[in-house]
Amino acid sequence: MRSINTLLLLFISMSLSAQTWRANLYAGYVMGETIFSATDPKTGATNRIHGGLHLATGLEYRKKEKRGYELLFFNQSTDVSNWYYQERGEDRTTTLKAQFNHLMFSAMNYAKGKKVQPFGGLMAGVGLMNLKNPDNNVRHFSPKPAWGLRGGLNISSNNNLKVRVYSNLLWTMKGIGGDFASTTAGNTVTTGRPATMIQLQTGASLHYTFEKKAKKPAPAPKVKPVKEPKPEKIKPVKQPKPEKVNEVKAPKPEKTKPIREPKIEKAPREKQDTSRQRDLFSWIPKAKSSETPTPEYKPKPLSDPDAAFNERRKVLVQQLDLHTDNLELRIFDNGIIDDDTIALFINKEKIRSFYKLKSESLSLDYLAENLPDTIDIVMVAQNMGFIPPNTAVMEMVMNDKVYTLGLESTDSTSAMVRIINHRKKVKRAEMAAVEQRRRTDSITVIRKDSLNRVVKIREMMDEQAVEISKIMPGAEMVRNEMDINLFFSNGLMFKKNSFEISDLYKKDLTKFKEVIDRFPGTKITIAGHTDDTGTDEINNKLSLKRAQAVYDLMIGIGVPTKRMSVTGYGESRPRFPNDTEANRLKNRRVEIIITPDR
Repeated sequence: MRSINTLLLLFISMSLSAQTWRANLYAGYVMGETIFSATDPKTGATNRIHGGLHLATGLEYRKKEKRGYELLFFNQSTDVSNWYYQERGEDRTTTLKAQFNHLMFSAMNYAKGKKVQPFGGLMAGVGLMNLKNPDNNVRHFSPKPAWGLRGGLNISSNNNLKVRVYSNLLWTMKGIGGDFASTTAGNTVTTGRPATMIQLQTGASLHYTFEKKAKKPAPAPKVKPVKEPKPEKIKPVKQPKPEKVNEVKAPKPEKTKPIREPKIEKAPREKQDTSRQRDLFSWIPKAKSSETPTPEYKPKPLSDPDAAFNERRKVLVQQLDLHTDNLELRIFDNGIIDDDTIALFINKEKIRSFYKLKSESLSLDYLAENLPDTIDIVMVAQNMGFIPPNTAVMEMVMNDKVYTLGLESTDSTSAMVRIINHRKKVKRAEMAAVEQRRRTDSITVIRKDSLNRVVKIREMMDEQAVEISKIMPGAEMVRNEMDINLFFSNGLMFKKNSFEISDLYKKDLTKFKEVIDRFPGTKITIAGHTDDTGTDEINNKLSLKRAQAVYDLMIGIGVPTKRMSVTGYGESRPRFPNDTEANRLKNRRVEIIITPDR
């Protein structure tokens, strides 16, 4: 019956935990033990502690899942069979009622493990012994020092439910035997001597963790889809048919008559090799070989292209007019591929060198607005090939028209083609007209106000320009009528491959805010620009991001948003032609345009 009760308590025992603190309830069984105590060999007592159930409660603190500290309280109610004797030969047997309570502090270490986690530790504390003699109802209470060892396993079935199997070995010291024999029949039979009570406890506990449910995230606000506008229908533009170009026929090779080989004479019969016989046939002429040696053509060594361009005379082949936005050049060999090597110059700038002409064309594309008014294309021969002189065919595609020219260069002359860029002049005239209209409109608006107002605005802008030039010496300033244009190079203003503004310009823009506050009657436009490298989509986004970075910094230092606007022009407004790397660097910029608030 006692074993059945033990199993029931094992399954009922459990523990509750919250975060690092845990309250545990244990149930187990304590093994029985025999303790003998005597004052001398003739006097003594024998005590048999019966085994039984024990209950325990504990408050545990877990630290980082590796270390645990627990305050425990053990309780055991059992019987003690007590037999003792004295010198006069009297002996007596009785059964004492015992209550063993222990208050212990335990330190434990936990090993690593997911499903099975071993643990072990030490205990130290005090044992509270309460004995009662049923013969005379005399009670005896005494505290005793105690310590012990702990060990066991934590077995996990899931994240919340765990089973703890444990064993405790507990020592309780000082006078146990004498205390058991005391007060029997109302008299002290023996005083006893120190003895030790050793208890082996074993049991199990269930541990269940109540986890807090995570709060569900708030639903995202519903956003109504924005209807995109329908694209406009664009009528396809019919391209004019390209003009037929007569192909340049290669010269037909000359017909050469085959050379007849002379008949081979029969060799005379072999005779004795004597000096007389050799002299007899010495007058016969030997037949000449019919094979004619082919001449070997070796190309002359390659010349320096820059020196050849400066020293040789330029021969103008043809002059053409350019009226379109694009210019495409194609250069290829006009006949036999004989390793002709050329260098190509456009307006004294070397475009290609050490290029061997082939049947496939070398193609070059240019925008008319990036080219100067007059374009000189010069072909310099770096060697004459196997068949001199150095010849090539140049095709020029302008406004869907193909112009075919034959070029010839020698050791003393270079072929040159000149193109007059009328499109650049038209573009410049259109921009000048737009600028003139803008200036006229500005003057018309200004004339509506009084002359004194115009003078005051100009004086205010002049004073503001002087103040800005003092705090921003690294920025390029241009005055345009009433406006102030500040140009910042992206390479200096921004960190490499980044939209973060450098620390130097952050300080300058902070001072720039003080000047703006002193002149509240102005508006600020921040514009970003790029060069012609990359597509329009990439350039437009890049220019807007750089301008937006300056705009955000201005807002951060306190400039009102109503005074500012931001835009990105991409590559559409270059300050210089994008024909060199230096000019492209200048075109990659951010502009701050300050205008009067009219």
